Amino acid sequence: MIKATKKTSFDGYDYVFQEFKSMYLICNILTVPLKGMYRVAVKSDWETDIKEFIKVEQSFATMIIDIYCPEAVIDDLSMRDQNIPIKDAVSAYQQFLDLIQSKSILFDNKKTIQVLYNSISHEYSEMDMVLSELNRDRDTTAILTQQEISKKVILKSVVYPRQVLIDYLILGRYRKSKLEKCISCMGKDVVLWSMVKTITSMMEQKQVYYRTAKSNWILDKIDTFNLILMYRILVVERGRIRDITLLLELYERGLSSYDTVFEEEDTF
Repeated sequence: MIKATKKTSFDGYDYVFQEFKSMYLICNILTVPLKGMYRVAVKSDWETDIKEFIKVEQSFATMIIDIYCPEAVIDDLSMRDQNIPIKDAVSAYQQFLDLIQSKSILFDNKKTIQVLYNSISHEYSEMDMVLSELNRDRDTTAILTQQEISKKVILKSVVYPRQVLIDYLILGRYRKSKLEKCISCMGKDVVLWSMVKTITSMMEQKQVYYRTAKSNWILDKIDTFNLILMYRILVVERGRIRDITLLLELYERGLSSYDTVFEEEDTF
């Protein structure tokens, strides 16, 4: 059981451990209580430790064990195995929005909030500190802009996977540099799965267009052949390839992983 942390209180737990090693040492020698079940909390930032525990979790079926870990770890594990139970999972971004609301801070637009969020640590205490600093000595009706925020926080310009995908579909001039920046910020796995989700959604919207003639300006800009080719490469014929850089190179050549396999077979 995995539970995302906020301002976490460990009240109500019989045992709280900072790592799995300590938990195994104690829990393996605990006897079943006369009444109820032991409630155990384990803090961990390591995916490998959590995966190892999942393999042996049935050995601790007489206990209630909650694993507290960062949102990024939760997202990655749940992406790989949708059967992993998540308790009261609150995303760091939602915590950030809740803090903004509690402090009654006004921003000029949603993009400014996203840029600020991606420029700071996603630890609750850090987000709280930054927002408190931005809120200090300011008129409660004043609206924060990126220019105002940059006086106190170094802002990072984030490139999102959706933007990069659209750039490849329309063959934008700076698509490769945007891809590199996106990967350096989010990692290849996150970029891949985000693009898979986006291209699937685009294909569904295209099907709606052919049935109803309803479209949007993004789909109008994208060549249908490019859309279908990208869907083939990222979804239908991806196979076990998880390298988004390689997949997009295949797209630029007008090939999928299947095409390269058949081409090799034809050479024999």
